[in-house]
Order: sequence, then structure tokens, then C-alpha cells
Amino acid sequence: MGAVYLSLQLILVFGLTVFLLNKYANLRKQHLVVLALTFIGWYFSFLIIFILPLDIAITFYRKCGFDQEVKHNESLYNNVSFEPFECEEPKGYISDNTLLSTWRVIYWLAQLLTWIVLPMMQSYSNAGDFTPTGKLKTAFYNNAAYYGTYGVIFVFLVFYAVGKGVSLSFEHLKILLISASNTWGLFILVVLLGYGLVEVPRQLWQMGNREYRINKAYFDIDKLSTDRNDAEEAVREVYFEAKDALNILQNQRGLARHKAQVIVSKFPSDFVDELNQSKRSGAEHRFTSNSVDSNIVSNDKYLISS
Repeated sequence: MGAVYLSLQLILVFGLTVFLLNKYANLRKQHLVVLALTFIGWYFSFLIIFILPLDIAITFYRKCGFDQEVKHNESLYNNVSFEPFECEEPKGYISDNTLLSTWRVIYWLAQLLTWIVLPMMQSYSNAGDFTPTGKLKTAFYNNAAYYGTYGVIFVFLVFYAVGKGVSLSFEHLKILLISASNTWGLFILVVLLGYGLVEVPRQLWQMGNREYRINKAYFDIDKLSTDRNDAEEAVREVYFEAKDALNILQNQRGLARHKAQVIVSKFPSDFVDELNQSKRSGAEHRFTSNSVDSNIVSNDKYLISS
């Protein structure tokens, strides 16, 4: 019965995860690797919500049985009568090995995604290289500082543990990794919680003041407008620079011209049409096709940085 109940929970969480992925992302347009890793992250996160109450119920059930056994032994020792009490078994009761294996899979997959896979994927998606190998190298270089910092801290903890007389077995190293990860998580939690305990009540209090809300709305609108204008100007300059690079390479054959075309194709069509209309109306941009040498433009570093 417990296995059936657990299977129903797994199927329910699976359906919920697929529904949310379909609601907040276009499943047909997303890359398969991105969908798979996002599904795994969401699936096991939701699974914790369903398994944790079951784990607590099983723990209370075992505690009830343990208390009953202790009282029974005490009654035998004191030669007194013992009236057994009923311990209600949870509906989704499963064995210790199944529950422990489930928690281990959830925990170590979360560790792998948090510390290795997701940071690498984020850097990979932000990399401007044209090949998967180049993007992986850029992602590795971007995360090297973080991994180096983590490595130094881990080595320090290893030497500290050795100094305290702890043997470096596999189990002890695993415990050390878990302790370091939990310590970092608790540190971040304390920092964010400390900020939230002060900032959230203050924001709620200030939101009750109508004059404050109006002034804040004026400030936010002005700031958003300035940021939008700056972003549009930056994108406009990048587009003109990429267009100039394509014009320089228009008579060349090879990968450089194709890469320049890839860069230009990334700009939205409505944005390009708006720029072309403004150019026809007399607006000029400061980049010229003769301002950069073709040998420099054909370099991957120049195209990536543009």
C-alpha cells in the first residue's frame, strides 16, 4: 500500500511539474537539455513538499512503537500490568531503505545542480562564443574564481579536520562536504532573513502612506525610463557596430562573415525596422565601415566582444 501511495505522489508531482513547465515556458522551443535540467530541479523541489509530511508521520509512528516497547519492558521489569495502546500506521508507510534512498537522490541531485550544473549552464547561456566548445570554455573560466574559492575553503576545512584528529575516509569527506554546504546555506539564509525581517515590515508600513507611494511611483517611473533609454542606446550602438562588421566582411567568404550574420540575426525584427526608419529620416550613427580593419573584424574575440 505504501508503494502505491508513493507512486501516486510521484505521478502527481510529475504532472504538476509538466503543467508548470508548459505554462511558463514554451516546451517546443526550449532546448532539450534545458528542459530536462529544469524539470529535474522543479520535480525534486516539489517532491520534498509531498515526501516531508510522510516522513514526519512515519517518524511519529515509529516513535509510538518505540515508546510502547519501552513501557512494555518496564512493566515486565517492575512486574506490573501493561495495557498496549494502538499506533496508527500512516497510509503511505514505506520502508526505511526506500525513504532513505529517496532522500539521498533528492539531496545529492540538488547539490549537483546547485554547485556545478546550473552555474555552468547560466554562464554557458550568457557566453558569446559561436561554438559549444567555446561556450564551455568561457563558462568554465567564469566559474573558475568561484570554484577556486570553494576549493581553498574546502582545503582549509580538510586541514582543520586533520588537525583535530579526524581521519580522511570517504564518509568523513562526505560529511565535511555536507557540513560546508549547509553552513553556507545557513549563512545566506541568516543574511537574507535578517534583511527581510527589517525591510518587509518597513515596506508594508510605508505602503500605507499614500504620499509615499505616489513619490515612490514617480521615482520608479523616472528610473525605469532612464534605464530603458540607456539600454536602447546601448543596443542601438551594438547593432550598428555589428552591421558595420557585416558590411566589412560582405566580400569575404568563410566563418567570419557567417558569424557576423548570426550576430545581426539575433536582433528583433521590429527593433531593426525602427532603426532603419530612423536612419532614413536622417539619423546617423557614429560607426563607419572603414573605421575598423577587416583582419580585426574577422577575429573571433572582436565578434564576441561586439
